[in-house]
Amino acid sequence: MVAITKALVQEPELLLLDEPTSHLDIALQIQILNLVQQLNDELGLTVMMIIHDLNLAGEYCDELILMNKGKIKEKGLPEYVLTYSNIEEVYGTVVFTQPNPLSGRPAIFLVSKRILNSINKER
Repeated sequence: MVAITKALVQEPELLLLDEPTSHLDIALQIQILNLVQQLNDELGLTVMMIIHDLNLAGEYCDELILMNKGKIKEKGLPEYVLTYSNIEEVYGTVVFTQPNPLSGRPAIFLVSKRILNSINKER
């Protein structure tokens, strides 16, 4: 938060953040992203950030760019970018996606090998 404050002293029009929530607990992640969202809403500050937590990206970002091996795979609204097929193609893993029941924003649920095995046994 100190780094964000220092950057704001210069009255920028654009704030670039590289993994601002990395290695932080949930409370601090939410606190930082709420602050960034407030800066965007109240000051009209444009914020671009690199964030690898897809659920945080889906909840807090207005637009996303999903990269795969250094190239843009998809860009647009979170509900357009954070789809099962995009995530499976980029990360090579099975997930379950569904709108967050409170915000309507996309939420991603990881599917463990144990769950996949139990689903396959039922078939």
